Amino acid sequence: MMNKIPVSELRSKIRTEGRSYFDSVEGVLYCNYTLGTWRFRFTGTALAADFSVMPGIVLPGMEHAPLDWPWIAVFMDGEEMLRQEVSEDAHEVKLFESGSPETHELRIVKLTENLRGELGLRTLCCDGEIEAAAKDSRPVIEFIGDSITCGFGNATNEVMHEFVPSEEDGLRTHGAMAAAKLGLRPRFISISGISVSNQPDSPLQGLPSMETIYEYTDRIIEERLGEARGSVPERFEAYDFSGNPAKYVVLNLGTNDATQIYMSGDHERAIRYFRERYEAFVRKIRALNGPDTAVICALGCMDYYLFDEIRAIAERLQQEDPRLYLLKYGKMMAAGPDAGACLHPTVYRHEKMAEELVSFIRNIEADVQS
Repeated sequence: MMNKIPVSELRSKIRTEGRSYFDSVEGVLYCNYTLGTWRFRFTGTALAADFSVMPGIVLPGMEHAPLDWPWIAVFMDGEEMLRQEVSEDAHEVKLFESGSPETHELRIVKLTENLRGELGLRTLCCDGEIEAAAKDSRPVIEFIGDSITCGFGNATNEVMHEFVPSEEDGLRTHGAMAAAKLGLRPRFISISGISVSNQPDSPLQGLPSMETIYEYTDRIIEERLGEARGSVPERFEAYDFSGNPAKYVVLNLGTNDATQIYMSGDHERAIRYFRERYEAFVRKIRALNGPDTAVICALGCMDYYLFDEIRAIAERLQQEDPRLYLLKYGKMMAAGPDAGACLHPTVYRHEKMAEELVSFIRNIEADVQS
């Protein structure tokens, strides 16, 4: 007999990875950022999941474009068994079926980014038992970034493609690959198009900036749910940094800040504003994560307009913060195997970035041990 079990009754048995937000109103457990994961053990003959899903936001001028829906990959005992889109019309996903009871560990991974489609687990439907999976004790490496970090268009070489969810593969981003090589657990907070801070004269003032969302678990879904219900919260759930410490934080922002500066009517004022906000944000990262986390201020691989500004800020802060580092990723080519959708890096270039990051972190570890 199949039982439909609300996730609210399973929270002690479902381990999440990444930033997860539980909506107590509807009883939905959201894991919206890239590689957000639900993990548990199952014994039985049949298992399915029912998701709560919202399409990606519709940008001005894109009202007639197809809606963006999130994509997932499902792993059983470490082996990938399926990947598919989850949409309003297809929100129930069959996870397992057999002729006799079996025991397996299931891992459901969100491949696509936050804001381009929200995804929450509502119920598990099964004929057996749900149990907690073993705890993952690997240290965390956190990636703060934009479309480069998300893997925008990394699964295609069609440079003229706009965003297509099936072509954004979080598992093949440089962050995910570097974490695997280093034996670390990746945690992402990244959104395409995001800046450290939105310029005062920017047309993007209504969109999130990293300085306004970083300290919260998932301000994006709280705002979207609030808007749908007619009441946006005055306060958002603060992320538990002390309970989920990061060994490393990789900050790769500045590419979209440069675009805002290009569009500004006063470049000198805009650059001054960026300096102020970038330094303040790095200080916020340090304050929230504590003194032991290694913070890597990085830039690349698409645009380096602000690298000298970032380097000057990092070098000044290093005088008081010995756990702050600076990394410049190698430049991607605008053609050939490097170039994916909208001239974003492909999986090929992400592999190169991962190699750079792994080498950089291993050198940090060697210096600490010496």
